[in-house]
Amino acid sequence: MTQTTPTPAPLALVVDDDESSRFLAHEVLERAGLRVEEASNGLQALELFQQCQPDIVLLDVLMPGQNGFDTCAAIRKLPKGAHTPILLMTGLDDTQSISRAFEAGATDFITKPWQGLILTQRVRYILRSSQFLHALQLSESHLAQTAQELKTSNQELTEADAAARHAPLRDATGLCPGHSNVRRRPARPPP
Repeated sequence: MTQTTPTPAPLALVVDDDESSRFLAHEVLERAGLRVEEASNGLQALELFQQCQPDIVLLDVLMPGQNGFDTCAAIRKLPKGAHTPILLMTGLDDTQSISRAFEAGATDFITKPWQGLILTQRVRYILRSSQFLHALQLSESHLAQTAQELKTSNQELTEADAAARHAPLRDATGLCPGHSNVRRRPARPPP
């Protein structure tokens, strides 16, 4: 019987300078079945992101030092940061802040104070969408590779066909039908 290794639960990185907000998000996400890492500022978030490669980042906007917008943009520049979903959590709900969040590279945003049910459903939806996107990218990569292999094979067949058209035909004996394959003796002069 084949044993399969269980897939680990998705890993969320929660970044918030407010310890009680971090704790609450940690508890809600853990109860929803996620593993959780925490960072209290943007610089720590960048370090943890590179160390643990989370499946999703929940990022507070208003933090001392490097704010959430700048941290989001910095994560997007990291290896594997371009495709990791980032959910910005903010008390700012004006259109300028929302626009700035998306310009920084946020996948989505949620306004504070958030409800646990809404947060977990939003995170699950984002993770599911991210998984579908990853599967689509893998399929596209396989399709492109297969298309390249077919193109190469087609070119090889075309070249073989062209070579066969220009080569003389031979029968099973190796002789070319329709051609004189036997040397003729010179005619003897009459006696």
